[in-house]
Amino acid sequence: MNKLCISTLLIAFLFNIKAFCQDATFSQYYANPIYLNPAFAGSEKCPRLALSYRNQFPEISQAFQTYSVSYDQFFDVIDGGVGIRLANDRQASGLINTFEASVCYSHLFLIKKKYSIRASLEVSYRQKTLDWNNLVFPDMIDIFGEIIGATGEPQQDLNHQYIDFAAGVVFASPKFFAGVAAHHLTEPYAITKNDTHDRLHRKYTFHAGANIRVARQTFLRTPLILSPNIIFEQQQTFQQLSYGTYVTKKPLVVGVWFRHDLKMNPDAMIFLIGTYYRNFKFGYSYDLIMTPLRSATLGTHEITFGMIFDCSPSRKKRGAVKCPEF
Repeated sequence: MNKLCISTLLIAFLFNIKAFCQDATFSQYYANPIYLNPAFAGSEKCPRLALSYRNQFPEISQAFQTYSVSYDQFFDVIDGGVGIRLANDRQASGLINTFEASVCYSHLFLIKKKYSIRASLEVSYRQKTLDWNNLVFPDMIDIFGEIIGATGEPQQDLNHQYIDFAAGVVFASPKFFAGVAAHHLTEPYAITKNDTHDRLHRKYTFHAGANIRVARQTFLRTPLILSPNIIFEQQQTFQQLSYGTYVTKKPLVVGVWFRHDLKMNPDAMIFLIGTYYRNFKFGYSYDLIMTPLRSATLGTHEITFGMIFDCSPSRKKRGAVKCPEF
């Protein structure tokens, strides 16, 4: 019955004139930095590997599952960073699947020694597929609720490929950073070219944060750092605001965020815990849904893994951005 409900919802989403295309989202915003803003490519002191897995609404027949892996590195020769990212977004056990491969370049502009600006451009290849054979239409269900046979609905485009572009800028200082990113610059068609509602509307993201050293080295000989952050996203008429803070005392970090749609009810409270071990980091977050869907969805789980590779001491001073890592 859950699969039947999801299929019905997805049909409405795909073919209703009021339906709109959306992007996948992550709750550990900075654990997947070049997804948030391509200007973060090469912003770490050394080469960086990031993996993310998100299971949204697991109670509803694997409604949304998103996988992402990215690698970025700074190169002195081109005075900038290069990043590559692969992502796959599965909806309703794969009824709708979106694969993405992206390459981005971020150029570094040093302002004195402690301030920097990074400007970037990203090119992405996307493939969206629809598993038509597993969809259930009303004319396939008898009066007893049993599925009885094939549908008379005409098949739609099952495989759509397109190129997408994004750009971003990040300003960084030792204690403060802020950035702006614009995704889907050309507003490509995400499913078909027959309906303007199939377009991926341009998405704008503003993010900012600070690093406040509350206490110097105490127990464990590491400082206690408070990192308040805010992220604002707008895509056509949809506006979302997320704000929260991280408390870091290596090897541990905890965080709390609140996310809501500015025109509707609050969306979720996000609780995070992470740990560091040498060059590795691991994070887990849980989205506590604040809408009436709470009991039917079991919230959202997200797991991230990161690795920082060793590099030469000289490269560690090349305009690194000190932002949260989860």
